[in-house]
Amino acid sequence: MDTILYEQNLDKMCQQISKVSSSIILHAIVNHYNWDDGPESMIAALNNPVCAVITFMEMFELMEGDYWLKQTENELDGSPWKQQWKEMAEKLKVKLEL
Repeated sequence: MDTILYEQNLDKMCQQISKVSSSIILHAIVNHYNWDDGPESMIAALNNPVCAVITFMEMFELMEGDYWLKQTENELDGSPWKQQWKEMAEKLKVKLEL
């Protein structure tokens, strides 16, 4: 797990997260991820087929999903960075049937 979390290459980290075959390990990665590092790695976790509902719930809380869902287009200000967070919150909302 530490090997993945401390990987310096973002593409490599995302690739490793997408290959995790244990829902428990994936949940631990989500819980120990530094969310200030951006959404890319967590999008890989979200798209991993072994990602469990409890992990979706944890992700939504950790990313402050409600905040991102409330953001308007003006507040996103055309920022691809912010748009990724909003899209992730929207995907989680669907998966959690909120």
